[in-house]
Amino acid sequence: MNSRNFFARIFCVFLFVVIVSPKISAKSVYVISRHTDSTIQVYDIAGEQLDFRYQSNETANYAVDLALCHDEDVLFASFDSFTNIELINSRDLESIRVQNVGEEMAGLAFCQDYFWLLAAERDSGNLHLFDFDRDNQLLTNDRSITLQGMSNLLGISLDETDMRLYATENSPVVRYYDFQFETFEPNFVYAGQVEIQLDDVPLDAVGAAVYNDGQGTKYLYTAGYYHQIGHSYLVRTSLTDPNAATASVGVSMGTGAQATGLAVDETTGLLYVTSHGSPASIRVYDPLNWSEDPNSLDPIQTITGADISGPTRICHYGVTRCI
Repeated sequence: MNSRNFFARIFCVFLFVVIVSPKISAKSVYVISRHTDSTIQVYDIAGEQLDFRYQSNETANYAVDLALCHDEDVLFASFDSFTNIELINSRDLESIRVQNVGEEMAGLAFCQDYFWLLAAERDSGNLHLFDFDRDNQLLTNDRSITLQGMSNLLGISLDETDMRLYATENSPVVRYYDFQFETFEPNFVYAGQVEIQLDDVPLDAVGAAVYNDGQGTKYLYTAGYYHQIGHSYLVRTSLTDPNAATASVGVSMGTGAQATGLAVDETTGLLYVTSHGSPASIRVYDPLNWSEDPNSLDPIQTITGADISGPTRICHYGVTRCI
């Protein structure tokens, strides 16, 4: 598969906990800013602003997604057109190992409670669940779970508070699956779906991120970047009150721009977004305060010149679980 075809993949964002190191601050955002050589940029979080810290391109080329085990300071990266997952030291971005897992993976999510890496097998309905051997820093015990109703998996987002997995495949429907143990083996069982629309117009979802404050407020954020022909809207859909006047609120990324990466901080509610287009940018939003007023949708901060190219993933180290 040509690497450019990854543009039909998910570009989401995660939030994680980091331990202070000489290079990485207590709260930072990681961005795969350039797809071709897997340049990763690190930004410090200073209140509602991002401050550039440093970058590295020592990861294998064509990285498309990231997940994090924050207890062990290990990042996981999936790649376009390769069947590898790379394990990376999250403190200094040095590679730990490149592991061949036999299938090409797209979206990733890490379950901190069970130390599982969840990986969406690209263009299939299969979710792979790996145990993470922390002592040897190795993925083991690959289990393949068929997700009901899915045939073209792109992105996954794990709400670890409710142990619910959201899955996209470039359609206006995001399906979700509840975690269960069946005969002592983990499984994700179909539990429903969310229709993504704005002003009654269906919008395809490729990237997804979930906000759950644990007190009844839940939002699903979706983006539609798909091989440079997807839509330009970033959409917030209520998971708790879908009939409310502001159940679906969205913002256009602008002419020629598309959201490629999403991450939400469950502590502050801030949303970090990467935008592919001209100009490429990293944006910070306060979506908990979005209303039907278009002026409420403006970003708090826009960073241009970030060399965002194609598939882009953000990892945010904060005081949250990974989603």
